[in-house]
Amino acid sequence: MGGDRSRTVEVVKQEHVDNDDAGAACSQVKDMRYERSQAASNYFYHHDHRLMVGGGHAVESVVSQTVEIYDMHQDVWTLLHAKTNKTHARKPLLWNDDLNENVIYIAGGATRNDGAKQLGYIEWCDLRE
Repeated sequence: MGGDRSRTVEVVKQEHVDNDDAGAACSQVKDMRYERSQAASNYFYHHDHRLMVGGGHAVESVVSQTVEIYDMHQDVWTLLHAKTNKTHARKPLLWNDDLNENVIYIAGGATRNDGAKQLGYIEWCDLRE
């Protein structure tokens, strides 16, 4: 994923990579619901063609408490109905459980030069709920 950098907002232009015999190619996909800067992203390892993006910093403060999932087959972003309890504003981590891909985790807070007090929290969400 890449985007245009700015001090306050990074407009993320989503791209995905197709790996085939001819090599790799990037293509632009639909925009997410929210613009995000310093967000987390991850690929669903066991589920073909799904990406997740969560947290981050933006003009709309709710962004740091949301996760969106992109389905490459349908070219659709889905905003998870549940928001996180804490904010995950700057460079959080996002991953899914190795044993159950429906369980995702997001960790981090507002990591700056404030030391351990800004490392944040770890939260989880079951996508089936």
